[in-house]
Amino acid sequence: MNSDFPVVSRLSFSTHFGTTFVAHTGSGRLEHTRLLEDSPFHVPVVALGISSIPDYVFFTVPSRFLPLTAQYDPRVATVLAWQVVPQDEGKLALRNPVSSKFMSFQPGAEDEISAVMCDRDAVFEWEMLTCDAPPEATDDPLLRNIGLAITEFRNPGVIELDRPRLVDSRLAGLQTLPGRDVERLILLNDIVSFPWVRKDEVLRL
Repeated sequence: MNSDFPVVSRLSFSTHFGTTFVAHTGSGRLEHTRLLEDSPFHVPVVALGISSIPDYVFFTVPSRFLPLTAQYDPRVATVLAWQVVPQDEGKLALRNPVSSKFMSFQPGAEDEISAVMCDRDAVFEWEMLTCDAPPEATDDPLLRNIGLAITEFRNPGVIELDRPRLVDSRLAGLQTLPGRDVERLILLNDIVSFPWVRKDEVLRL
C-alpha cells in the first residue's frame, strides 16, 4: 500500500435508537433500522472515514450504483459528505456541509424502517450517533478510489471510477474545503462541465 495514500476506513455508527443506516433501493433515500437481514428494498450504507480529513465522513453504497439523499437535503449523489460534530460522552452528530443542518433520526417500532432527516439546527438525543467500533481500514478498490477522488483534485485521470462516482466524490471533497479554496478548485478543474452535475444553486455551481 502506498504510504502517501490517505487511509480509507469503514466506520460503524448506531443511532440513539440502536439502529443502523440503510438506503431505499428505489429512491436512494437514507433510512435507519434495526433489521439486519437482506431486504429487496433496502441496502446497507457504508460510512467512510479518510485519515487526511478526519472531521468528515462520507456515505456511499458500494454494492450498487445508487444516488443517495436524505429528507430535506437538496443534495443527491452517490457519495455524500457529512461534517462530524463531537458531542458529550463520546457521541457525535453529522452536519450537512452545504446547508449546516444536522442529521436527525425519526423514531419507529422495533420492526420499522424510519426516515433520516436533515433539517435540525441543534443537537438533541434524536440527532446523536455512537461510533460502535474503531475505524477498519479497507483495501476495497472501489472504496479506496472514492477516497482518492475525494482527496485528490488535480489528477482525475488516474482514478479508476466511473464518471458519475468520480464527479460525486470530487464534489463531496470540495464540500470539506473553505469557500475560497472551493472556488479556486472549481476553476482549475472545470468540474461543472460534466453532464452528471446538476447546476444546483444550493451547491453554488
